[in-house]
Amino acid sequence: MKKNIFKLFLSVLVIMIAFAGCKYEDGPFMSLRHKADRFTGIWKFTKVTLDGNDITNQYNRSNFMISFEVYRDGGFGFNYRDADGKILDRTGTNSEYEEAQKEIGAERTPFVYQGSGHWTFVNNLKSVQMKYELSYNDESEIPVYDIIQLKNKNIKLKGKDPDSGKEIELEFESINK
Repeated sequence: MKKNIFKLFLSVLVIMIAFAGCKYEDGPFMSLRHKADRFTGIWKFTKVTLDGNDITNQYNRSNFMISFEVYRDGGFGFNYRDADGKILDRTGTNSEYEEAQKEIGAERTPFVYQGSGHWTFVNNLKSVQMKYELSYNDESEIPVYDIIQLKNKNIKLKGKDPDSGKEIELEFESINK
């Protein structure tokens, strides 16, 4: 009798754990990795749309890309990287980094605002709040992005661009996992 109760308890526990991972529209269905571990990493923008218009070219060029770097301690930042993923050198006159900045300098790239900040999960782990350093002092203006997908190698976020109020959708692919 005790064996049957234990087996029933174990079965119910396994089902509860399996369905606890079903939070996001595009998955994963189930994951044994913590959500923060899946969110942490160095990410390449694979698709960015602002109000339905594809603006991915503001993040990826033939000679460089902007990476979104998420740290387990709750920090995040952005870097310019070459096509192979190596951080561009910031030293010297007309450095690779400076050239990349000039190339997109005329464009204010949505989502990539002040370069760094802190993130936290909100809305029962269904959204991520991105508090940028040097901006958004009013708590009501801190951008929140709904998590559509949170896989080990792919992330999809959806929210409002704080400056324009337009809908922004962001898709990322891991460059370090």
